[in-house]
Amino acid sequence: MSDIDRLVTRYIGTWNDPDPAHRRAEIDAVWEPDGRYVDPVNAATGPEQIDAAIAGFQAQFPGVTFRILGAIDTHHDLARFGWAFGPTDGEPITTGTDVLLHTAHGRIARVYGFFEHAG
Repeated sequence: MSDIDRLVTRYIGTWNDPDPAHRRAEIDAVWEPDGRYVDPVNAATGPEQIDAAIAGFQAQFPGVTFRILGAIDTHHDLARFGWAFGPTDGEPITTGTDVLLHTAHGRIARVYGFFEHAG
């Protein structure tokens, strides 16, 4: 597994982590302090806002998890990957694509999320 694959896997892991202290430690470890997350319904800058966005998502959709769909496509300082979220053993509620910009230090600078399907 490449470094960027590990970074993307850890990033997705933060969306699935129900332990607030562990999730925040992971966010602090993988995001730049001024990192920015943007999707059609959220915009968050910095670890505190990103953590709050994830906590809000988890409260709105209890018991669902994210998973990476297919291969992670990379070039330069970018990664693009598909994802799905839904019940662990069921059909996805939504699928989408994220584009992640990472720094030379191996941390996330930006994530831009796109929704593709709502079930």
